[in-house]
Amino acid sequence: MTTHATAMLHQPKVPSTGERQATELNIKWREVFAQKKELLSILKQTTGHEISKLEKVRNVILCDQ
Repeated sequence: MTTHATAMLHQPKVPSTGERQATELNIKWREVFAQKKELLSILKQTTGHEISKLEKVRNVILCDQ
């Protein structure tokens, strides 16, 4: 497994109504936030730009889609 890979052991079944427990959402949010921080860190090392600039560019790209 590579350094930045995520191992998915199983995918929990989500009820058809889309309801999830607050704990599950909190765990997922923390995982996504950690991945975002790691990605920005890699981009900073690669491009030499500050994280604030990278976040602005990322937000512009996401808003244009």
